[in-house]
Amino acid sequence: MNYQISILGLGQIGASFGLALETFKNKITRVGYDSSRTTAREAKQLGAVDVIPKSLKKTVRRADLVILALPFHEIHPTLQEIAGEVPRGGLVIDTSPLKQPVIRWMEEILPEGIFYVGLTPTLQTAYLQESVCGIQGARADLFSGCQMAVTLGSNPSSEAMEAATQ
Repeated sequence: MNYQISILGLGQIGASFGLALETFKNKITRVGYDSSRTTAREAKQLGAVDVIPKSLKKTVRRADLVILALPFHEIHPTLQEIAGEVPRGGLVIDTSPLKQPVIRWMEEILPEGIFYVGLTPTLQTAYLQESVCGIQGARADLFSGCQMAVTLGSNPSSEAMEAATQ
């Protein structure tokens, strides 16, 4: 079985997740989307994603896991657009540092049977002094050895928690 991970937002954080997942390429398909088609193409050339569909909805249609690596102001409208497309039993992870509004939006917008886990990643100290950002700052080891804060929504699932923290 091939596990589909859809990454929405292919800047430094999203592309770094994709690069880190390269190790599991024979078991997963990394599907990526960015509102900038140029950034999406760069992410594919970099090897951060395997496929870049033309629409946001197609990106999540068969996703087992959706990673939202978006600016905070894009999360709500993105959730509204993808809500009917994420399969039942799917897991949505966001990387925003603001969790309470995102938890509320997830509960209001996503249908029953879709799970949420919030992750707040920290960056490896070696990269904190870099002046590059966006996809140019993506690194496979950006989070390696780092702690991540985990936030659960009101519908926690042990399977969702396990999938998010592996």
